[in-house]
Amino acid sequence: VILLVALSAFALTIWVKEHADLFRFRESLINKERRGVKNLLAAVIVPLIKKIHSPILRSRINQLLLKSGDRDRISDNEWMASLLIYFVFLLILFLLFGYSLISAAGLAIIATTIYVGGNLYHKITKRRSEVSQNLPLVLDMLSLSVEAGLGLFSAIKRIVTIGRENIVTTELGRIQNQITLGMPQNQAFREMGERLADPAVRAFVGTLIQSKKIGSPIAPVLKAYAEKARFERHQRAERAGVIAAQKVLLPLVLLIMPSVFIIIFGPLFVMWQNGTFGTIL
Repeated sequence: VILLVALSAFALTIWVKEHADLFRFRESLINKERRGVKNLLAAVIVPLIKKIHSPILRSRINQLLLKSGDRDRISDNEWMASLLIYFVFLLILFLLFGYSLISAAGLAIIATTIYVGGNLYHKITKRRSEVSQNLPLVLDMLSLSVEAGLGLFSAIKRIVTIGRENIVTTELGRIQNQITLGMPQNQAFREMGERLADPAVRAFVGTLIQSKKIGSPIAPVLKAYAEKARFERHQRAERAGVIAAQKVLLPLVLLIMPSVFIIIFGPLFVMWQNGTFGTIL
């Protein structure tokens, strides 16, 4: 049996190697189809969306895309075009199921809002979680590098080069590129705070800019915020543990305890129905 398994694994490895080009060709076709859909959006629907003049709506959409990390990948016009496509698809689907036009439109609006809004909320929550998870370590590395004699820009460059890739180091790499291209450091840090949209990052950026303006040492600021971010991360972990313990109560009361009562008292009830309950007394 072991020999057959080994031969099967060897044959599968050879087959995968021989068909690697086929897999790459299929992936390229999928990418071409995605680009074709994006070109369709850009050519047909996006020009119609551009006619919507609502600065407040567009500002809100750009803020949400910025917080979710999709601002560089998709524009507000493309996002609204995809929203319209979802709505039309769901509208046709509900009409095919026999709903009236008004009911189908209402259900399509609700379903589109829940799906798109839930997707954005999930991305924003995941992004904030990654920031709070990796920020203390990055600040510690920055603090140690500055205390060792490096400047802030050199410390950022070192962390981007040798540090583990995560959302914070990626944003620091973006700051490095912006400063190299001539953007002022204060503006680059402010834009990072807006992109990450985390209160701890914004407070850190504000304090860092203020320290640079008054000429105070940066290393103590970095160390203090690293300790603060680590403490807040522990608090969030403890809070999540308490919430998880409370959530366990619901399935315990609704599922486990009724099952225990059925197992214990079920046979007694059956014996009482059959009139044999007195035999156990």
